[in-house]
Amino acid sequence: MIRIALLILTIFLKTCIQLPPVSCGEITDSIHLNSQAMVDSFQSTLPIGCTIYKGELQIAGADIKNLQPLDFLKEVGKLYIYSNLGTNTIKGFKNLERIETNLDISNFDKLESIDAFPNLRTVKGEIYFTSNIKLSSIKGFEKLDSIGRGLTFSGNKLLTDLPSFNALKSINIVQIIRNSSLVKISGFDRCVEIKEISIKNNIKLKTLDGFANLVNNETISIDGNDELSELLAFSKLTSTQYLKILNQKFLREITTFKKLENINVFLLSNNKNLANITNFEQLKSIGSRLDVINNPNLGECCGLFNALQHSTWLKDITITNNIKSCNSKDEIIMNGKCK
Repeated sequence: MIRIALLILTIFLKTCIQLPPVSCGEITDSIHLNSQAMVDSFQSTLPIGCTIYKGELQIAGADIKNLQPLDFLKEVGKLYIYSNLGTNTIKGFKNLERIETNLDISNFDKLESIDAFPNLRTVKGEIYFTSNIKLSSIKGFEKLDSIGRGLTFSGNKLLTDLPSFNALKSINIVQIIRNSSLVKISGFDRCVEIKEISIKNNIKLKTLDGFANLVNNETISIDGNDELSELLAFSKLTSTQYLKILNQKFLREITTFKKLENINVFLLSNNKNLANITNFEQLKSIGSRLDVINNPNLGECCGLFNALQHSTWLKDITITNNIKSCNSKDEIIMNGKCK
């Protein structure tokens, strides 16, 4: 009877009493797991019950095939997975909820997919996916709602799509650069604030969508995405400091920014097939600079009429090398509002 009572008590304690998580390590600590044996034994090297490791965890080793022994972690100071593992897929970290600084998955020659981090909610620093030349798929991050500084996708040659990040509410910087197979960008639909967005040199990118609730922004730069033909994002944005749409070969029409009212610097240059920008009709002011240059098919600039008429202080204006009727401030004002 005593043994039965003790068993019942043990089960009760395990299931009904939630003990606070145990932390260990220091923020200055760094552990390099460079073999499967080290991954398997990592938990046993920590104090009993520790699920929060405050230091940096680096993972790289040719015989590492299974990261699931690290599923016990709830928090970690920094996580860096790099070079090559003994598998082409990263799975696991199913209980990880918080990273105190950065998550960095970079410099892989063989990594093809990531399907991990389903319960990660907070990264206080930055997330990097960079120079993974065979990475084609990233899944997970469904609950990620906070990134303190930045999110970067760069140099992932086979990546065709991005996670939606539809729980993410705010972030300082999003950089999507030189992902040469990326076809579509969508998602980020709960984000109301992203200070800087840079989408550059993704040569296969055709559609830029999402960012549906973004209202607070300082910079948007869209540059050198050779095949971009649909620009549908940013439908609720009302103001920004810098808007740059440059070097887009196939973009014929900008079908978004319908609610944009105020811009400080607006640069629209070297867009070979851009024909009209009527969707900027609601634009009321341009603060300090306007460039509309070298858009050889752009003949419909009535979308700038209101902004030019009301921004009487604006002196730094360059409008040239477009089709006639869109080659000067005077021409645009003379042609009037969009009909």
